[in-house]
Amino acid sequence: MENEIPVKHRSKRYKTILLIIAIVVFFVLDAAIIWIYFKSSKLVKNFSNSAQRAATLSEKFNFLKASADIYIPQEDVPGTDLTDIARYPQSIRTYYFNETNTINLEYQTIDSPELVLVYFKKELVLKNFIAQKMTENMIVYKKDRVTITLKAEQLDNLTTIILEQKTSQ
Repeated sequence: MENEIPVKHRSKRYKTILLIIAIVVFFVLDAAIIWIYFKSSKLVKNFSNSAQRAATLSEKFNFLKASADIYIPQEDVPGTDLTDIARYPQSIRTYYFNETNTINLEYQTIDSPELVLVYFKKELVLKNFIAQKMTENMIVYKKDRVTITLKAEQLDNLTTIILEQKTSQ
């Protein structure tokens, strides 16, 4: 019993340990709150930048009002269409990107995604492409080293056609 710590000192030691634990918990919670604050402010800033970019783009490009709710560009963005496959009739090219072995294009039309997919299935078969994969809104065709992936998505009575041509080496 000689080595036993008196009750008075034990209670001081417990209070000290509890105080240290409380301080550590406080700093951890404080750090978590600061981290959440900065993450959320960054997210809000990204949303704000997206809205500003959309506003800038809509001012930069001339838009033709096709109906009360649908806007499509009056003219194609700079770029070229695929050489093997004709573009969808009366569609407007809204995006073009070309890098080594890959061409990405987007078009917009007022026709339904179903009509767009039927058109491209016919075009690709006529050009001797072979179907690799088909879903409700996407088709993948291949011929030799060229793979064509096409998606047709509708939003507010406007169909976006997304085309990707990859050439393997």
